[in-house]
Amino acid sequence: MPRFSVLHDVSLALQSQIIAALRSAPDVSLDASVSNIVISPPSDTLGDDVLAVLYLYHFGIDASLRNQSPLPDRDDPALFVRPPLPLHLRYLFVPLSDDEESNQLMLGRVLQHFYDQPTFRPAPGTPLAQDRGGVPDRVRVRPDLAGFEALSTLWSALARPYRLSAGFLVDVAGVDSGLPAQATPRVGETFAATRPKALGEVS
Repeated sequence: MPRFSVLHDVSLALQSQIIAALRSAPDVSLDASVSNIVISPPSDTLGDDVLAVLYLYHFGIDASLRNQSPLPDRDDPALFVRPPLPLHLRYLFVPLSDDEESNQLMLGRVLQHFYDQPTFRPAPGTPLAQDRGGVPDRVRVRPDLAGFEALSTLWSALARPYRLSAGFLVDVAGVDSGLPAQATPRVGETFAATRPKALGEVS
């Protein structure tokens, strides 16, 4: 089945990675769970028990993979499917504890984790972004080094006071086409039309 859930899949995978990293932090107790490390924009409606948010705030298209040729269908090589739409995803990880020391420890641990383990799948042997090919079956996470001015603009758009946060760029995630496989010829044929020469026309 063509997958359109890639945004949700990546967000859940990142949340799971962050929770595991915080729980395994050496020499410090960071009590992380799905109830207090949430997928949400920062807002006043979050519960007091929320320690941090993971917020997908932007996506872009990977130009280097945008114009791929149709891909052979895995069930019938005589048929072809459209390649997936290749995406870059931008996230903010925002610690929200009342204890600023805990916030800095969470940021440091999450940065350390993705520095040491920048690529992953959601589960062993499971392609994350697609099931038809056309993009890597693992995604890469790296710090998104947006300047202070760009981050300040983002926080202003959220109508929230600026907080120290970590930006992450995730690539490449692919949204499968929902169209069925079709018989697409590998090589097109070219036809040229001819017309009779006019009287006196030079070849």
